Amino acid sequence: MSFVNNFFDRMVVSHESSSALPVQGKRLQWLDASKGVSIILVMMAHSCGFPVGTMLALSGFVLIFFVYSGFTYKQGSSFHELMKKKTLTLLIPYFFYGLLSILVLSIYSRIIGRNDDVFLRVAGLFYSRYSLFPINEETNIYFLKGGLDPMWFLTCMYLSFIWVWIFFKFKDRWMRVFLFILYATLPILLTTSTPILLPWSIDCSFLCALLIIVGYNMNKHWGITQRSVRIKWWSFIILFLLFFVLTYLTGLGNISVGQYGKYGILGIFSFVLIGVLRSTLLDTLMRIIENSWISKVLSFFGRHSLRLMCLHMPIFTIIGIDGSNGGGRFLLSFFAIILALFISFICGKIKDYFSSKVKFLNFI
Repeated sequence: MSFVNNFFDRMVVSHESSSALPVQGKRLQWLDASKGVSIILVMMAHSCGFPVGTMLALSGFVLIFFVYSGFTYKQGSSFHELMKKKTLTLLIPYFFYGLLSILVLSIYSRIIGRNDDVFLRVAGLFYSRYSLFPINEETNIYFLKGGLDPMWFLTCMYLSFIWVWIFFKFKDRWMRVFLFILYATLPILLTTSTPILLPWSIDCSFLCALLIIVGYNMNKHWGITQRSVRIKWWSFIILFLLFFVLTYLTGLGNISVGQYGKYGILGIFSFVLIGVLRSTLLDTLMRIIENSWISKVLSFFGRHSLRLMCLHMPIFTIIGIDGSNGGGRFLLSFFAIILALFISFICGKIKDYFSSKVKFLNFI
């Protein structure tokens, strides 16, 4: 680890006095801006798609949220405390926005005269996967299709934090090495041993736990959230080229539907590295523009990222656009993204107004 730390120190410029330093009760703008870029890419992928540079734009933009969760993860809480916190911050939004979306989409379907299987939507909300089988299977059962697609993310993160807690519960170094290898191996074993996509993304959750663990250790050893860490220009170029080559070799993938790129399940190792590389590159760019109006706009998106993850697809479904039919319709997609942000903002204001009377609204 000392070799890695020394190598990293050569690659960065660090300043202790910076606006990037956290203040008690204040969010990190560069981190929110990074989340903002990622959630905008998510919404673009689900609206207009990426006719140019798709692979480079898409690779790792969801996994990056798990790395960021590692940046802010704190050890020491009991299992009960962790489960209580994550139930409030992940499961309550999941079921609240999930059931709300099902209600709104069912009403919309009745208005336009379309028959939707509401039972299948509700079952899918509890199963929490896009489909029963990987998406490339000819015969399939689609659960979270048509408005609920991205919500697998919340239940996957919930499980990931359980595996992360178990990992840090063991203080022995070699036990942690064993668990790290186990977490890297389990997705391969689970995916190859069963033809279905497991509920709550159990198979993906171990991969995502690794990303949280890596993010935590990056912050612990290099103080990413405690000091202004900026990659040197030559380091940035090297990391970008590595990211580009690795993305090109791995190809497009979507772990939520059982796609792992050109090399199948073995691409899981590339996805971990791609997620870490993207977070490093994006963080550097967001630190550079931290005091600009662009950063403020992006950080506004970032502060709404969880709510946007839950709400944008129902909105896009009602408007009638998605990544498969929205290619080239950038103006409509731009309008849909701004509308989603506006609705998220209104929901936040409603939450703030009623949260003193209805306590659970504090967590949506």
